[in-house]
Amino acid sequence: MAGKRLRKGQYQAMPGKYYGTPKEIYGFRTRASRQSVKTVAIGFLDVNRALFELEDDLSNLQLRKVIRSLGAEHVILSQFHLGVRVHRAYVTVHLDRERRVYLSKNRSVPARLLPASFDSRISRDDAVVAARKSLPHRHRSAHPREIEQLWFPYLNRLVPAWKVRMMRHVLFAPMSSTRAAQRIRLALADDIATPARQVRVPTLLVTGEDGLDQLVPPASTHQYRDCIATTEVARLEGTGHMGVITRAPLFASLVGRFVLGHA
Repeated sequence: MAGKRLRKGQYQAMPGKYYGTPKEIYGFRTRASRQSVKTVAIGFLDVNRALFELEDDLSNLQLRKVIRSLGAEHVILSQFHLGVRVHRAYVTVHLDRERRVYLSKNRSVPARLLPASFDSRISRDDAVVAARKSLPHRHRSAHPREIEQLWFPYLNRLVPAWKVRMMRHVLFAPMSSTRAAQRIRLALADDIATPARQVRVPTLLVTGEDGLDQLVPPASTHQYRDCIATTEVARLEGTGHMGVITRAPLFASLVGRFVLGHA
């Protein structure tokens, strides 16, 4: 059966560093199964929970994803404790095409080391302040992108913690049209005809409206028509160089029709 209890001598193990439990077991293969991948994986972990020192009911493991490769299926389960995710703690079960388990990796924290309560020493706001202070001074105006309360494994114990991802602005508005124009002029000074003549597929050239596109005048884009064998030109009315953003639905429609027309 798929839920085979492994006994000493029936498998090989790679020992973990802190917990005294194996971080990987291999060198075995269970019987084939027609059950679902998740059912087989949970069944295998259930009968071998003592080996990994998992909680009795496996309630702290939540399915994260199933990855299917050419010859195997890989079930990844994340570890939670008291409803809070344990940072980078997981168990994986690997099955062949006959759904025979042949490998399992363990990065979970043993049940005996799980704290009785989650007692955070800092608040959510304090965590954000600390995250900002850890950034270089020029980036300390960044805004929180993701804030999550979690357990952080530290050596052989779990510590209540906060995960804070910061986001800083990369694009600024209004953008420097002078700098952009300078860069484009340098690019246009290069020989574009030689590489353009190597294009052998239908090509759609999209421009902004005459007089509005101050960065790349439409006339410059039309030069590609002399170099590429098959081209179509489309103009986005009422916008300049950033029509892909300012007229996004129209741009997508133009590209969609072009692709379908040459499929």
